[in-house]
Amino acid sequence: MSRQSYTPYRGYVIEIRTSRTITLSLHGVGPRYKVSWTVCCGSRADASVGRFSERLVFVSEAEAIEYAENRAHTFIDGVLSQASENFAGDAVSGCGAKSAG
Repeated sequence: MSRQSYTPYRGYVIEIRTSRTITLSLHGVGPRYKVSWTVCCGSRADASVGRFSERLVFVSEAEAIEYAENRAHTFIDGVLSQASENFAGDAVSGCGAKSAG
């Protein structure tokens, strides 16, 4: 069982995939969730900026998705910060393109 989620953020699209596994824990056998996420440039799914698979296992699917979204936002903010430094303070839009202005 796998679920996909797509959310836009600052000119990028975050694709989140979760998969359900059954694991043994101190409380017995139960479902756990693994998550991976991809950052794509705008609506172009073929323009992947980064692809990540988290090593953590989550108790709930919602927790896994929230974690991946936060990590992706941090990654995108870092990319945009680096791009803005490279352009010496010029306005930068999503996917590293300089905006007119």
